[in-house]
Amino acid sequence: MRKVFLSTLFMLFILSSGLFIAIFSSSPVLASEAVEDSWTTLAPMNQARGHLGVVVVDGKIYAIGGGLAFGANTENNYLTANERYDPKSNTWVTLTSMPTPRQGFAIAACDGKIYCIGGYTYNEGGGIIPGLSVVNEVYDIASDSWSAKASLPVSKGGLQAQVVDGKIFVLIEADSTLFMYDPSADLWTKKTDIPGSGNGLVSALVDDKIIVTARFYSTTEIKLSYDQKILIYTPKTDTWSEGKTAYPDLWYNFVTGATTGIYAPKNVYVFLGGGINAGTMVYDPVGDDWSDAKAMPTKRSYSGVGVVDDIFYVIGGFATTGNAPLAVNEQYVPLGYHGTGTAGSDFDSDSPVDNLVLVGALVGVVAAIVVIVSLVLFFKNKGKHTSYVSEVVT
Repeated sequence: MRKVFLSTLFMLFILSSGLFIAIFSSSPVLASEAVEDSWTTLAPMNQARGHLGVVVVDGKIYAIGGGLAFGANTENNYLTANERYDPKSNTWVTLTSMPTPRQGFAIAACDGKIYCIGGYTYNEGGGIIPGLSVVNEVYDIASDSWSAKASLPVSKGGLQAQVVDGKIFVLIEADSTLFMYDPSADLWTKKTDIPGSGNGLVSALVDDKIIVTARFYSTTEIKLSYDQKILIYTPKTDTWSEGKTAYPDLWYNFVTGATTGIYAPKNVYVFLGGGINAGTMVYDPVGDDWSDAKAMPTKRSYSGVGVVDDIFYVIGGFATTGNAPLAVNEQYVPLGYHGTGTAGSDFDSDSPVDNLVLVGALVGVVAAIVVIVSLVLFFKNKGKHTSYVSEVVT
């Protein structure tokens, strides 16, 4: 009987300990502690390049195309490289190359596919002016393969893309136009033009609204004076509105991205990499105001930005001195970040799933304590019983 009791207690102890270990091992294992408004240099790309396309799908970052120099009309300048970066393992893998070599194209991810639209490419006619592509090539992540879809309706440069409700909105800097692409129907539709002529256009998505900043010229005839504006596009109503004037010293060689509000407040971050304009600026869409943040370590232009778990990864670009292509990959943790690691998930105690985990952990701890106390009492009583029997026999 005693053996059965001991065996039962032992099994309870093993089970409760296993439950405790299993529950807590399901929490994120963090490589390092994230510090807000800080930069970290990570593994570089295999191919150095600037003016590339960068997009995030399922927590992994894809870096596609780009060039060895900005806009130079030489055949070897335009690249087809396709690499994927895993923030959790800090590693890159090379994937099937994009069919058409180009840089400065619009890139967007939708339903497990990556769309690379338009951009600059080699001009076979010669001269110093690069060619303009209208191709719309789609990368299927699952099959690691490419296919062609309906071409961009216009041949223009300076492209940005954002995805809202399964539709891809392509903003064109060259003539301030806006097109919407429906991947399911493979169809393009013209939308309301961007209200203003400018350059250096970049965009970010916040709450299904596209926030655009650029240098907008006061006149279209003589492009000498300009205003740095914030414009906000609402896809549902196909309308534009204007925010406060941005800082006047933003230059054309910057990139931007936005946080989602899960691990950091919803803000748009503008990363400037050139000369005296190097720095990081933060736009608050709710307060419609700007603030400063820490500049990226490597000054560069025409890099790409990916955002994973509200943490930024600024990738590639051209060096501000000499314009050499770069493979650099620098991670930025935004202001107000409250996650638990550089790329892991936050342990949110308000989540129903996580509350169950906490309850389960508590049950496991209590069960382990009960088993241990029972064992102590059992052996203590056993000692008393043995002593009593000894006295009776004596």
